[in-house]
Formats: sequence, C-alpha cells, structure tokens
Amino acid sequence: MTPAARTTRRTRRAFTLLEMMLVLVIIGVLASVAALNLVGGADKARARATEATMKTLDSALQQYFFDTGAYPTTAQGLDALVPKYVQKPPLDGWKREMFYYSPGVNGNDFEIISLGKDALPDTEDDIRSWLLE
Repeated sequence: MTPAARTTRRTRRAFTLLEMMLVLVIIGVLASVAALNLVGGADKARARATEATMKTLDSALQQYFFDTGAYPTTAQGLDALVPKYVQKPPLDGWKREMFYYSPGVNGNDFEIISLGKDALPDTEDDIRSWLLE
C-alpha cells in the first residue's frame, strides 16, 4: 500500500471537528426540547394533584356538614377538618396552602382556591373547586 493511501484511510476513520460540533448542537437542541416538555408535564401533574386534593376535601367537607349541620366558617378554614376528616392540613400541588371561603361564590356553600403555579391571586392558572367537574 502506498503512503498516500494509508494517509487517506486514517483520515477517513476519524470525525472532523465540524461533524463533532454538529452532533453536540443536535444533542443540545434535543435536550432542551425534552427539558421543556418535562417541566410542562410537571406543572400539569401538580394541577391534577391539586384537583384531586380538592375533590377529597369536598368529600371531607360534606362529611363535616353531615356531622355538624354546617360547613366550617372561613375563619375556621380547612384546619377544622384536621384530624377527624383529613390527616394533615391540605396543600396544593406546589406545596402551598389553599384558601377556603364559606360561603363561596355563585351561591356555593364553600369555595377552595389554589393560586396555581405563579402563586398570584386572580390569574388564569388559579384552580377553584367550584369549577371542577
């Protein structure tokens, strides 16, 4: 084999710097897309967990009403359910306290509100018990 042929074979076995950079850029883009999807999925999971907690609290509040003849007042809050109806004070999916009002809006007996991801009142990510199915 001639020396020129050996050199050509050796250079063909390795990746060029440009090819390596291209692969790294592609991996970076894919990792970014995956990370954004995971973050969005986590927030959806937290919202669903909050909705499930609200449904559990709704059942606990109904039981409280059957036992006492009234719902807890706004001043008593959800702490009135601990420990007989729920084991510990309820938190939303973001590990924050929820707000309880009795009477609630629209003629409802009570309302439970989570401020959602942004923790700001009256924003579109708020979760309200009376809007759940």
